[in-house]
Amino acid sequence: EFLHYQGYSVVDTCLLQDNQSTIQLAEKGPATGGRSRHIKVRHFFITDLIQRGEIRVEYQPTEDMLADLLTKPLAPAQFCKIRDVILGNAQA
Repeated sequence: EFLHYQGYSVVDTCLLQDNQSTIQLAEKGPATGGRSRHIKVRHFFITDLIQRGEIRVEYQPTEDMLADLLTKPLAPAQFCKIRDVILGNAQA
């Protein structure tokens, strides 16, 4: 909505996630039993957005998550790989 009010048209919003269990939980909503039953319904707003088609959630392997560069310490090889992608120096 923020981008819309700034005059931008967002056609496709994709949320990348490296945890397949989280993707399943977001797409299907809260379980009636099991380990996720304690999560309150208000935390499943993402499920509503998925069902309305406003966003989609896709799996991306952990080693390809660019945000990891900013959120956690990385091994030197992983750091260099992500840095090169962000700077446009990655080789295909």
